[in-house]
Amino acid sequence: MSRSAGMLKRVTQRILGESGGRAVPGQPIATTHPQLLAAGEVTPGITAAEYSQRRATLASLMPANSFAVIPGAGAQYMVGLIPHPFRQDADFRYLTGVLQKNLIAVFESSCRGGKFTLFVPDEDLRREAWEAAPISCRAAMELFGADNAHPISQFGVRMQHMVATASSVLLDVDRNKGQIPRETPALRKAMDLGQTRPLETLMHRMRWEKSAAEVDLMQASASATAAAMKECIQLSRPSVQEAQLAAVFEYRCKMAGAQRNSFPSVVAGGADACVIHYLRNDKALLDGQLLLMDAGCERHGYASDVTRCWPVNGRFSSEQAAVYQAMRQLLSARPYSAGAA
Repeated sequence: MSRSAGMLKRVTQRILGESGGRAVPGQPIATTHPQLLAAGEVTPGITAAEYSQRRATLASLMPANSFAVIPGAGAQYMVGLIPHPFRQDADFRYLTGVLQKNLIAVFESSCRGGKFTLFVPDEDLRREAWEAAPISCRAAMELFGADNAHPISQFGVRMQHMVATASSVLLDVDRNKGQIPRETPALRKAMDLGQTRPLETLMHRMRWEKSAAEVDLMQASASATAAAMKECIQLSRPSVQEAQLAAVFEYRCKMAGAQRNSFPSVVAGGADACVIHYLRNDKALLDGQLLLMDAGCERHGYASDVTRCWPVNGRFSSEQAAVYQAMRQLLSARPYSAGAA
């Protein structure tokens, strides 16, 4: 940092009543966003204690004398410097609750102390002027439960020591397009020596079973999707645009607290309903058509997915009703169960 930049930062902190070395969370916390987070929660609905228990469970499942590396998601860009809305890697979020880009988490097995280390972005005043300050090392430990925290510029050096003292490294090499192992010599060497194992198997095993808090979040996501789809049914009539219903769905979900759609909505009138991933949504609905809508929302990390089919004009023809009833009978006779193909 230049002398002038450092002076400017100190003056700004003094004006704002801030001091150096502060715990910068870089995202909502209970004290700054009480309308979003209850006391003790790291993300809406999930407490610091639950995140800590998840990490302890992972440590107990890992091979002896091993550690795991999970990079957080990076920014994705539409064009130039214009970013897409950020979405955190699901496993990274599940274990840390940190919803920011360009981080790396390291988790050690129980026999290595079960420690959680977070590598955070180095200080960059120019970036902070555009994007605000990201999580600090102090916040990583005080607010997010990390045992240790370091600037991400130290990751490569610290990996050299950890790889040298570990029996194995749990790492999904394709995560985040493989950038971390590709750019970290110690991890590349561990891969060449056959010292790495996939992490995703353990993560899937852990995430398959949901806590009561997770079930509540899943229910809230499903309820938001159901209410939004009911409104789309009520608004359907000849000449309404498929894109208009897609827009109504997204709006209603976001008004109910969702951050984004689970996936691009399928709003398909007539024969387009036979196209599994019909994403154009660029036609007007016609009298006599059936409309198929496949949509869902993601609310605080938990996604819903609902498909329904209804008559555009509000009335089934005799043929449409026969097919609809046959499908209902099939689903009633053989209800969907988790794990079914």
